Amino acid sequence: LSLFILSSSWVGDLGFVMKKFVIKVAAFLLAIAVVLLPVSAAIDPYNVFHYMNPRDNGVEANKGFIKTKYLIKNHDKFDSLVFGSSRAGFVDVLYLNEKTGNKFYNMASSESLVSEQARELRVLIKSGFVPKKVWVFVDDISCFVDPLLHENMLYRVPYPEGLFETAEFYLKYVDLITVFNSCKVINDYKEKVSSEGVSLDEYTYDHYANMNYIERYHNTGCERLDKESKFDINLPQYNEAYWCDYYKLRLDEALSDMSELKKLCDEYGIELTVITNPLYCLTFDKAYENGYADYLYALSDITDYYNFSGHTYVSKDYQYYYETSHYTPQVSRLMIDAVLGNGDNGNDELFGMHVTKDNKDLLIERLTE
Repeated sequence: LSLFILSSSWVGDLGFVMKKFVIKVAAFLLAIAVVLLPVSAAIDPYNVFHYMNPRDNGVEANKGFIKTKYLIKNHDKFDSLVFGSSRAGFVDVLYLNEKTGNKFYNMASSESLVSEQARELRVLIKSGFVPKKVWVFVDDISCFVDPLLHENMLYRVPYPEGLFETAEFYLKYVDLITVFNSCKVINDYKEKVSSEGVSLDEYTYDHYANMNYIERYHNTGCERLDKESKFDINLPQYNEAYWCDYYKLRLDEALSDMSELKKLCDEYGIELTVITNPLYCLTFDKAYENGYADYLYALSDITDYYNFSGHTYVSKDYQYYYETSHYTPQVSRLMIDAVLGNGDNGNDELFGMHVTKDNKDLLIERLTE
């Protein structure tokens, strides 16, 4: 009995100690949260907490997330969508709207992949927004980049689905080290703008669209369409293909992603138009050497598309590009006209070629030439 009483007392003391320990840990975590959450949400370098009114702070925002979040609340302003990587960010949806009579919103974001676009579209459909038309701009990024890489890139983390994913998503951005490191980028950007002798509104104002940063985000989703090219062919960086060391052909996965997107569009009666981005000639050559043509060949088995890849009168002219990756809005207007059958392709068979299962061999032949 004595031993029982002693052991019971010891267990009771241990339980009391553990209870105190748990309370202390909980209090410590709560104290951290009280500091972390407000600071992270206030500075919010990637704008995930400011999706209604993101700030142009010099840090690349997670545009895939904030645009999706914004459209969930404001989809009544639009009836169609443009998807693509940052290259498609310069697609002029104002011109597209004028030519089609639709109200497109540009969902383009940094290195956006077809699997992520399907996810964003699925989320929007669940929220009640079923677009009439979806234009998807694909290129080497679509078949060379593994979506898993984006899970740890804060400006590219895909839109979360489900409660657990959502909690995990926001926890990535509640991090004082990340916020602290971003502050230097934000301050440097402010100093750069200040050195130009203009306000931030003036610095980011788009005179072509007559909209400032927030207005563009609310009304078009586009990058600045009045941005002038400073392509300098005499500098080394303009004589090299745009290429990342993590690029690797993932043909089957990329084709599966497009199949998923097409199936989603077919299921909801969405008119899908697939378009290839006109890669600068040096970048196209690099992509071709690494299997990009295999993707273009097989893509036609899933969906027909409009091709702007290859050595065209556009891709060989550096004045149509900002650098060896992004093309100018002028190019997007030429592409829109070609897709809609309203423009002059400069007698260039590749620029705007409608690719199907029946002529895919001809496409590869022309690309190879």
